[in-house]
Amino acid sequence: VISAGCKGFLDIPRTLEFLETHGAFVATFADGRTGKVDFPAFWVRESGTKSPLVVETEREAAAMILAQERLNIESGMLFANPIPEEHAIPREEMDAVIETAVNVALEKGFTGARNTPYVLGRIRALTEERSTLANVALVRNNVARATKIAVELSKMLNEGTESVSSSKLFTGYDATAKPATKVEAPKSSKADVLIAGSVAIDLSCDYHPLGDVKEVSPHMHTSNPACINQSIGGVGHNVALAAHRVSKDVSVRLCSMVGDDVAGKTVLSSLESSGLDTTYIRQLGSEYHHSNRTAQYVAVNDAEKNLVVAMADMGIFANHSFPEYWKSAVSGAKPGWLVVDGNWSPKDIRAWIQAGREQ
Repeated sequence: VISAGCKGFLDIPRTLEFLETHGAFVATFADGRTGKVDFPAFWVRESGTKSPLVVETEREAAAMILAQERLNIESGMLFANPIPEEHAIPREEMDAVIETAVNVALEKGFTGARNTPYVLGRIRALTEERSTLANVALVRNNVARATKIAVELSKMLNEGTESVSSSKLFTGYDATAKPATKVEAPKSSKADVLIAGSVAIDLSCDYHPLGDVKEVSPHMHTSNPACINQSIGGVGHNVALAAHRVSKDVSVRLCSMVGDDVAGKTVLSSLESSGLDTTYIRQLGSEYHHSNRTAQYVAVNDAEKNLVVAMADMGIFANHSFPEYWKSAVSGAKPGWLVVDGNWSPKDIRAWIQAGREQ
């Protein structure tokens, strides 16, 4: 959505808080200004409330839209477009006009659905039609801005993924049971981004009472009807998938571990279907009998999807460490970026950093 912000008689801080709570992206065009800028208030360029984010150009806005589309994020995006300065009404003047209009509306009993039309009418009268002229100007400005964004977005789609470069995309203990021979990572082509982190099966179990039952919480110590959804998660996986989706032009490798079990096969199949390279996903067989299960996370939620209890089986990452294997992976991939999941043990994090420094 491209708009000139909110009308000044609305509660702008609460409006922005509501949008943030619902995951909506909000940014304001700098429009020649520097640093942090105010979220606009329709007829006024500066509302007194800082914008959550600032966007400089239409191309930058188009890149954000394209990135959200590729990441399959379904929440809305609001780009606030301040009214051109020559058509804006000074904030101090507009604040006084709005205060008068709102107070008169209250005195005369204009509430509910009748309030806004009356307030707008009073604003038009008090500004001697200047608010109407400002309305026309901001609508034209919004159309012009939206058109430019659409043009830039079209260019990016026609260019493929070349318009987004990698430089702009990213600003336990050792197991006792493991083979004695040194194992190196498989040879692979160079990667732009190497991500070392967890991958896991996520199960979301939402309590789903049958019939007309209005209960919210599941019953303890017995089985409950539920809606169970399975997905692939893990910090490393999520970052790798996001990087891969944002730009197909960037080569991404995920370094992680799975077990030689049904869950592990499910993970590998999912990664391959999403287009992620699985070269550096190490599959631990029966020789790694100590905690060689694929990581899994189970969340049990009530009927309102609030967490009741969760179980995490992440032993495969806590109990196995292969510094030489990962070192050879970094050496083979020669990445421009190395991203390390903070959930690794301190020992493994140090090993990853050292491997990166040696490249």
